[in-house]
Amino acid sequence: PASNPRTNVTAQQATMSLKHADSVVLAQGTSLHSYSVEELAGVVNYINMVLADDPDFSSESKKVFPCAKIPITPPAKLFTALKDGIILCKFINKLSPGEPLITNIHQRRNMSPLLMRENCAKVLEGMQQLKLRLINIGAGDLAQGAVSVSLGLCWQCVAYDLRRRVLALGNATGAKDLEKEEENLLIAWINKHLKETKSGKISNLGSDLQDSTKLLALLHELDERCNPEDALAESDLTYRAGHTLREAEKINCRVFVNAEDIVKCNTRNTKLFIANLYAQFHPEEERLQKLKELREDTARLQHRLEHLKKKLQRSQHRQEKDTTEEAELAREAAELEAALADVEKQLQGAVQQNLREERDKHDAEVKKARHEYHMLKQQLNKIDPLERLKLPTKFRLAVSCNELPKMDFLGKSDPFYIVSQVLGNEGVPVFKSEVIKNILDPVFKAKEYEMAQFINSIDSEVVFSVWDWDKFTGNDFIGSVQFKLHELAKTGKYHGKLENKHLKKTGTITIICEVTDTEDVAIGENKEWRRVHDLMKEAKHAHKKIRAMPVIGTEDIGVPPELVEKMKELQVKLNDVHERLDHAHDAAEGHAQRTEELVAATSTYEKTIRKREHELAALEAQ
Repeated sequence: PASNPRTNVTAQQATMSLKHADSVVLAQGTSLHSYSVEELAGVVNYINMVLADDPDFSSESKKVFPCAKIPITPPAKLFTALKDGIILCKFINKLSPGEPLITNIHQRRNMSPLLMRENCAKVLEGMQQLKLRLINIGAGDLAQGAVSVSLGLCWQCVAYDLRRRVLALGNATGAKDLEKEEENLLIAWINKHLKETKSGKISNLGSDLQDSTKLLALLHELDERCNPEDALAESDLTYRAGHTLREAEKINCRVFVNAEDIVKCNTRNTKLFIANLYAQFHPEEERLQKLKELREDTARLQHRLEHLKKKLQRSQHRQEKDTTEEAELAREAAELEAALADVEKQLQGAVQQNLREERDKHDAEVKKARHEYHMLKQQLNKIDPLERLKLPTKFRLAVSCNELPKMDFLGKSDPFYIVSQVLGNEGVPVFKSEVIKNILDPVFKAKEYEMAQFINSIDSEVVFSVWDWDKFTGNDFIGSVQFKLHELAKTGKYHGKLENKHLKKTGTITIICEVTDTEDVAIGENKEWRRVHDLMKEAKHAHKKIRAMPVIGTEDIGVPPELVEKMKELQVKLNDVHERLDHAHDAAEGHAQRTEELVAATSTYEKTIRKREHELAALEAQ
């Protein structure tokens, strides 16, 4: 890597220093900047973790950037990897839920220093939106790979994200001092775990953790692989702190802090160390809570399933009972129908003679009706042929207006007319004419119509409405006339005043109708023919009524009354049985449907319970 022109140490020298020292001191300008190996490694590991799932950095991606590459390894390459601004732009977008803060990121294989500098400027703008501190820092410092600037910006982003995760996992109250609230959440979390170990409580993240005993107890409580006994045997606090960090290394949590930070109560680094522990091990508590909720939910589902099974048994029992009742009622109905058929057979023999007499009487009436029918038909044949009338099928209308009112402010009027057919209380537009501009006596082009365009054809009632056209506002209504279409076809001309109750002067309209095509239609105008036709219809109706005359009731033809009473009694009983049978059938169908629904619900609950049990097994395995 090329050396940084603003520093006295190259990135290669910084890398060599990391291999042989716990901290590195860099001279930049007139100031000295130092950082620990743990700080740099923690920042780099965190960036690698956050951007691990970015598709632009995956092994399958074919994108190549000038400097950016994930994972960053070794950690000292961080300062070079940040020069093009791509990593920090993506990192800041990951820190903000919802819409990304930085858009239009320059991502090319070969980027000019100007584009790289623009990316760095977007990084600073994104950090300002996150309300992070930027003092005397410019895009050029980041683009040139200034060590103190690069590491400082990354450190603020990591601290911001950890604080955000801690506050989100801890259900923060939204206090103004977020750092204080974060510290309180971490202290409460530590005390919650220390309560199980009976190691006492802490009230801060500095002096209370200086001797490392509380940290060792916390690590052992989080993971049993961390053994505090060897570390507690150390009397020197620095050695004990170093041993504590080696225990943290077993669970991949030795980041952001070194032994000297713990002993010297470096709260900033220690807080990041604790926050990382909180963020990594809090999901365990979430899984335990989810496991508890799944067990409770499964128990509720089991209880509900047992309840459904009991309801299913009751429904099946009711269904069987209704089916049995339905079968008994069906047998009773069959017996009653057989008895009723026997009575009807007896009744038929008793009324046979009377029925023959009644049929003879009916035949005489039918014969009389036929004679009347033939007489009327003969009279009808003597009537003269129907009159003929020529009915228009096509016609041409020529429309003109006179003395229209002046509707425009700087001109006269721009009239046009609309032809509408009246259907009920509404008008249905049929035709709209052209607009003639700046005129008060317009003569519109003649328009040819077909009668088929109008519903009810010649009997249609039409409206001719005249309007003033406006380009920028709505058209203004001048007036209208309404009449039946056949009147215009008959007279050939209409002239009248336009009606509009809102205008005193509306002008007149003249409509000339010219029939261009007709067809012959028969119209029965002969009154005598109408009279005979009505008589013929009445004769036919009487004939049909007589031939379709039903059998006269048994009371009218002198049948034995005891048979009639017995038949009525059987009919009442049969109707009652049929009503009960219908009720039993409906009840059986209702219980059958309910049983089917309960079976489906039971099956659904069983599937859900099996799914919950599978999830429980997976969580318990974790």
